[in-house]
Amino acid sequence: MFGASIKPLRSEANLHRPYLALGTVDWPNWMQYQNGRYIPPYIERYKYTSQFDPGKAKDKFDVFPIRISHIQDLQQSSFWDKVVPSLGRSALTPPQILGNTAIKNRPTVRKYGKDWVRWIDPNTFEAEGVAALRAGETSAAEWAYAQDVRNRASAIKIALKRQYEMKQEEKEKQLEKQDPGQRARREKKAREEEAEETRILDHALEVYDPENENKSVKLYLSLKESKFSRVRAEALLCLYIIGSSGSEEWRNKQLRLGEQEMRLFNDDRPANDRIQSSLNTIGDRRNAHEQAKAEREAPQVGNEAAGGSTAMDIDDGELIEKDFVIVEEWEKVY
Repeated sequence: MFGASIKPLRSEANLHRPYLALGTVDWPNWMQYQNGRYIPPYIERYKYTSQFDPGKAKDKFDVFPIRISHIQDLQQSSFWDKVVPSLGRSALTPPQILGNTAIKNRPTVRKYGKDWVRWIDPNTFEAEGVAALRAGETSAAEWAYAQDVRNRASAIKIALKRQYEMKQEEKEKQLEKQDPGQRARREKKAREEEAEETRILDHALEVYDPENENKSVKLYLSLKESKFSRVRAEALLCLYIIGSSGSEEWRNKQLRLGEQEMRLFNDDRPANDRIQSSLNTIGDRRNAHEQAKAEREAPQVGNEAAGGSTAMDIDDGELIEKDFVIVEEWEKVY
């Protein structure tokens, strides 16, 4: 009915505003199909087909955020009484101005939608005009005119931003020609910054104490907004498994965000191994702490207190390891 599947978006504020945390997603796509498995909360199982492999026709799909104004229209009885009967399904399809293309096993790329190309010439960045609304038009025509005006304004704003970015890119190229070592210095600085943040991650893991998790939590929180995906992923996932770091809802949000970051470097085995090792270390320490606590609180009865098994002496190491394991094949989630 809406021209695509409707899914929640969790980190698309950079696309355009006003926006809602919902978006249209091409269907079918590799994110749901995976390798023939189903992903909760989806209750159906979809057959795996080679068309979703990297390099095939369905190895990518587009995501466009839904404007708040469109959601508001859908909740108005006058919209359904007057606009939909006149314009049909086109009135229900959200405008596609600026979105992202999710490519399997690769970072997402910017996607200019059909409603951007309708108003902006992609070669000259010149904007098309909106035809004047004639007097006495129907409510449906007035609604369509208002949509055109709104979409054109958003398209122009995005075009201006893109022109500015292109000028900045050209300026950097000119500066690099004048000073060939500029790129090398910038890359060196980035490596140094990543190394420093890696040392902070190491320190947060080193000082992690299940009895007092505050110090590690503060360090991980400081790295959530790092410009390096690997650092963000490790900080977010460590916050997820640290029990006292927040409510269950907040922790699950860190897990979702951390999973998204992991998919940006799916093929980086050293980075994946490092994060897995950090999660296992925290899990092992928490497990040992809980086990020691259970032993202290266990009834002191005869030889059982000296080393026998009690009802409280439960080795749940396997459960913790399974809960926090990172699977090898991450796919982009919105």
